[in-house]
Amino acid sequence: MSALQSSIQSGEYQNVGNYHGAPASLCGGQPCCPHGANGFLPWHRLFMVHMEEELGHALPYWDWTEEGKVPPLWESIKAPIQKGAFGRCSSDSFTRRDPRAQVDTDQLKARVEVALMEETFEDFSEELTIPHNQLHFGMGCDMRVIDTAAYDPLFYLHHSYIDYVFAFWQELQRLRGHDKVPAIQELADPLPPFNNRRYNNKSITLQNNRVRDTFEYTAKYCYKYQDLKFDSLTPAQFLRIHSPVPMHIFIGIVVPKIMPNGYITFDLCLAGRCVRAGKVASFGIAATTIINIDSQEINSRSHKLMKYDVTDLVAEQNWKADDNLEAVRTSSLVANLPKPVIIRRLGDKPHVVEVPQGKTPADYGDLLDSYSISA
Repeated sequence: MSALQSSIQSGEYQNVGNYHGAPASLCGGQPCCPHGANGFLPWHRLFMVHMEEELGHALPYWDWTEEGKVPPLWESIKAPIQKGAFGRCSSDSFTRRDPRAQVDTDQLKARVEVALMEETFEDFSEELTIPHNQLHFGMGCDMRVIDTAAYDPLFYLHHSYIDYVFAFWQELQRLRGHDKVPAIQELADPLPPFNNRRYNNKSITLQNNRVRDTFEYTAKYCYKYQDLKFDSLTPAQFLRIHSPVPMHIFIGIVVPKIMPNGYITFDLCLAGRCVRAGKVASFGIAATTIINIDSQEINSRSHKLMKYDVTDLVAEQNWKADDNLEAVRTSSLVANLPKPVIIRRLGDKPHVVEVPQGKTPADYGDLLDSYSISA
């Protein structure tokens, strides 16, 4: 508490919070943090290291898969917002949060478990985004948007746990024999604004600011987690209990990369009988209007295909993995989006997409280019 108060008084806490969101003056008019991209987990790991350096203490984490109440650690401290940015729920310059914060520990745990089952970095990151966004949205007010979320001290307790899950997955990968740094295109890219001496006065993040560096976190940043467990299981126990599923089934939902805040809900149907499949929360930029979002052309520059694992749901309904399933969007934040698709993955084979009746792959722009299309 003393370290946080001291950082706030010096103004550095606000400067660091500005790395994540508004005012968007550090990274060419956009928030510096990548969301919905491969840089999401590496950037936020570097961000946690940076705040630890600022505070001079190891950041604690909030395991929201086990504890549904907001930790009381920093709740008595008024957290300021950087000049030039504005809070979502107040007229002053301090963060606010919904006092009726919603945390569904069982649902969050289930989505983290799904993420940990993934064996590629890209798929793991994409699946972990779902509970990440859900927690942000459930907190309300300033935690719901990229612009102001990092001014709330709770942000760091939340993202320290995201980093913990990332570290747990890395240990799973080591045990699986896949512990090499992923071969992703952005591997050698620096993560702004950590590479800019004008904004970054912390040598550890200034000198180790590439995506690659973050995968070697113990060597590069001198930290490790004392006791890696998820759902009371060590990584080795997790692998023994959670055997690979022969076939994974996903609902693929097209969403804009920048969109209003809220939930998208969807059902899974077979032969006209539908069951509630799930919901995903958006975590975007605060804006009074998002111009022309409904009329944007569908492509990978403006949209992404978000996968939501429904393998367990199919089993619960006693449906077969190869049944003629259909996904239906039941609520949406944006109009004129193509229908959800069904995605299947058998073992380590490529994902296969089933396009809904009456639609063609062209309706999805280039979002399906990396998938095989079912005949």
